[in-house]
Amino acid sequence: QLRIKEELVEDFLKVMTACVMASRSEPGCLRYDMLRDTEDPCKFVTYEVFATQEAWENHREQPHVKDWGAFQYGPEKPVLSKSLTKATPLPLPSRGPSSARAMSQTRLAVRAEPLAIVLELVIKEECVEEFLEVMMTNAARSQEEPGCLHFEVMRDKADPCKFISYEVFTSQE
Repeated sequence: QLRIKEELVEDFLKVMTACVMASRSEPGCLRYDMLRDTEDPCKFVTYEVFATQEAWENHREQPHVKDWGAFQYGPEKPVLSKSLTKATPLPLPSRGPSSARAMSQTRLAVRAEPLAIVLELVIKEECVEEFLEVMMTNAARSQEEPGCLHFEVMRDKADPCKFISYEVFTSQE
């Protein structure tokens, strides 16, 4: 998650749009999305999934990532706050091809404004197993809904009680 200085949001969008588009073409990049908060136009979330650690390390050396770094750490210091979570996707039943390219093609066909939801939560240790059971059932059923483009549940690598779900729907309806 990022919060950007209001006067630098347009510059941020230019730099990050270039970074996202180039990153999606990299070998090993399974998904790369940039989300803008619907209530705070200065708040953004990037969602990145790489096939391997090597693909992630290669990504970090690319010119478009270096451009983002130069902007991020440049003299104007555009980033007001930033948090990073490294997580492992949990295995969910799949309803077919879910590659980034297939999802991008699906997104291009969507007429309405897609809705993305990122949920972060910490579960009491004694409730984790029950949460996983309920969440996996929810994810499997959501993937069957016609408007669901993507649904993923991840577990934080550092805190086994912390989870993140990332859901994308064709519209808010």
